[in-house]
Amino acid sequence: MIGAWALASATVLAATSAQDAGVRETIRKTTELGAVTVEVSAASDRTEVGLPVVFTVRCSGRAAETAEPDAPESLGAFDVLSVSAVRRSPGACEFDVVVSTFESGAVTPDPLTLRWLEGTEQATGAIEFPAITVATLLGEQVDPAAFRDIKGEIAITGPFDWWPWAVGAAGVLAAAAAAWWVFRRRPGVPQTPTDWAMGELARIERAALPAKAEFGAFSDALTGVVRRYASMRFAIPADRQTSREFLDAARAHPEFPESEAERLRSLLRATDLVKFAQALPTASECDAQLAAARAFVEATRPADPVATEAGDGAAAARNDGAGTPTGGAR
Repeated sequence: MIGAWALASATVLAATSAQDAGVRETIRKTTELGAVTVEVSAASDRTEVGLPVVFTVRCSGRAAETAEPDAPESLGAFDVLSVSAVRRSPGACEFDVVVSTFESGAVTPDPLTLRWLEGTEQATGAIEFPAITVATLLGEQVDPAAFRDIKGEIAITGPFDWWPWAVGAAGVLAAAAAAWWVFRRRPGVPQTPTDWAMGELARIERAALPAKAEFGAFSDALTGVVRRYASMRFAIPADRQTSREFLDAARAHPEFPESEAERLRSLLRATDLVKFAQALPTASECDAQLAAARAFVEATRPADPVATEAGDGAAAARNDGAGTPTGGAR
């Protein structure tokens, strides 16, 4: 009885493996560029959102040994994670392009620019990529286009008796005014975006969400603070933008430090992997993300005009003292 059950289980597993193997196949696309012939291949024609896809690019032809690819940040809907060093051999070369995307369905990366030498002149061409099917975490049977969109305001029809609401609102306002009069305090110093963000990041650290395996809640809270801080600091609507739109808006802002673009990009990508691809970061990776958020806030802290003016005044006083002799000094 046990032997028959084991045999049946093995048969089912073998059939399932054979079926999966049949679904996934190697994909290739060839581009003729005159002096260079380029073949792009990937081990599978399917992937999931957020997961890396490795495209191997092989160049052959009389100018292939001099071929060199560009290293862009993105290829259309795909983020470029890395472009490897070129592996060269007589009459050929090869390199890998690692990409990922959060789009779903049949998605094709934009062409990649390739440069090579024809004699003493530099030539360029565009490498075409094959399309790859990207599955969502909800399964292939779910069509995102069929999701119900956000609706507008709902109109309230019919007569509305506003007198009870007006009386109630007046009572609430009177009670609030009385409470303010009794418990009024001197106005405090407005909280700066930097102080608010640092306080929220400290609260996230005290919550110890990664230790409870609540990685999704940790990533949502972390990016929520970074996006809200950017909204207050740079007037960017980051809490209503995708990660790419947020990053592009930050780079375009005249006060955004160019040196912080890569830190922000890495932080958004790490949290997007948890949100969209169900990645499970380690405790040290979560600590690094929290530290990166703090460093981003510190690096984009606005200059203190009061401190600057005080420093300038002190410097001016020192200069006046040095330039005006006193006593017996001549």
